[in-house]
Amino acid sequence: MYWGKLILILLASITFADSIDNLRLNAMLNENNNAKLSSESYLKLYDETKLKAYLENGIKQGFIANLNMDKAVNTLRDIDKDNNLIKKLDIVKLVEQKNYKQAKKEYYKFISKNEDFTLANAMSKELFNQGLKKEALQISKDYYKKYSNLYSLYLYIEMLMANEKYKDVVKLTEEFNKTAEENNKVDTELAPFLLMRLNALKALNMWEKTIRLDPKGYSEQILKLFKEKDYKNIKEYTKLVPINPDYSLFLLYRLEALYELNNSSDIDEIFSLGMKLYEFTNNKDILYTITKKLLEFNKKKELYEIANLDDELAYKVYFNLKEYKKLSEFLYQKAIKENNNSYLIESYI
Repeated sequence: MYWGKLILILLASITFADSIDNLRLNAMLNENNNAKLSSESYLKLYDETKLKAYLENGIKQGFIANLNMDKAVNTLRDIDKDNNLIKKLDIVKLVEQKNYKQAKKEYYKFISKNEDFTLANAMSKELFNQGLKKEALQISKDYYKKYSNLYSLYLYIEMLMANEKYKDVVKLTEEFNKTAEENNKVDTELAPFLLMRLNALKALNMWEKTIRLDPKGYSEQILKLFKEKDYKNIKEYTKLVPINPDYSLFLLYRLEALYELNNSSDIDEIFSLGMKLYEFTNNKDILYTITKKLLEFNKKKELYEIANLDDELAYKVYFNLKEYKKLSEFLYQKAIKENNNSYLIESYI
């Protein structure tokens, strides 16, 4: 009789343990894909074990699944009235009831002792959704100042974007952008910040700063301006293009805009930029283009420099400048070099 009872007790214990393990497994595995099932499993675990942690997790998962958690919340309140989860839920409830003054008071009291991104995020977003944009921004700013890390910064920048404080966003992300440029790559953790920076730059129409972050979008904007013949803004938006071969296309955009603007104040840059682009691309069409503009402004020193690079341009330069002695000498040397009498005749003419 004794042994029979013992066996029954042991079997019951094994079954109970097996049930607990299954519930734990269901609770944890479904946290990210089935919050309802996860919540139910955690609450059953609490019923079986009376461990407070299971009750807390059940409530959290229940809210994610939009379940009615009143009973579970009341149970938690009864066993631990100072529980942090209860305090957070009460703060959110005050916001939902539009008791913003008390909600903020309780929030700041809680956050002064607890680094809780979830609450700061929920508080900011809920206030913003209720139309209290400035209050939402202040909540995120204060949280960032109190707990300065990437999470708090992201929330603060999010709220700045929502409040259209784009200049502040650009300022806060300047170091991230500098780091990305120095490393010539965007680290995964910086990508979200640089995306918000890009959106802020576009909102401010600061296209000259977008080139590294979004070359395709930058190019589309420049081509749109060309279509509108807005060369002045193309000049403005291309002033920060790096002078290196990787950005030759964008430098060509700038050169074309400067050419079309036809300002005497730009002629030195037309020459220097054109020479750099010729160095990068070895495209003689660039030399022909800037030669035409240099002739218009009678820039002799620069034209002589170009004349040394190409025979056809040398002929054009000397002829248009009416430098007939230089042209004669040039043709004479060419005749000797190529053993071509026609050049020799031209040199005498």
